[in-house]
Amino acid sequence: MKRFGLVVALMVVTGIASRASAQEGAGSNALVVGAKSLSFALPSGGNGYASGAAGLWYMVTDNINLGMNFGLGIDRQGAANTVTTWDVLLAPAMRYYLSTSGVVAPYIHGQANIRFYDDKSDKHVNLGVAGGIGVEWFPVRNFSVGGQTGLGMDIVRPDPGKPIKLATFTSALTAQIYWE
Repeated sequence: MKRFGLVVALMVVTGIASRASAQEGAGSNALVVGAKSLSFALPSGGNGYASGAAGLWYMVTDNINLGMNFGLGIDRQGAANTVTTWDVLLAPAMRYYLSTSGVVAPYIHGQANIRFYDDKSDKHVNLGVAGGIGVEWFPVRNFSVGGQTGLGMDIVRPDPGKPIKLATFTSALTAQIYWE
């Protein structure tokens, strides 16, 4: 049922984006200076280096897109769901597009992760960085579907025995809605 809801939501967003594209009528994608976008990521499945649940982005030059990704997780555990754990991600990010002229736009990305979480016993803060490669595909001018993969590393961790953590496969699938 959740997949059906996701498919319906994706169809609605694609329909809205295609109407906006028909009205604008210029170019094969919305990657232009001054464009803004709202990005949604598929659930990361515990991937602490994913781009977050949602993000706001702004094209500052012809090929640099700056953004702030946000993530929030709340989980009820215990015999009677009496223990609540939470996880908040704030992640300033940058995408450098290698090409912005077609319907496929490859990019190199970088991101800083600031993660606050509660693991039932204490509250913690993690600081990390992630980076890699990705691509966006524009089926219509103002809507894209994307994916990225790369490396991530925690610089500050609450575990004194393991101060640095390296993740070799950090991936995310996203959908973006653009406007100018």
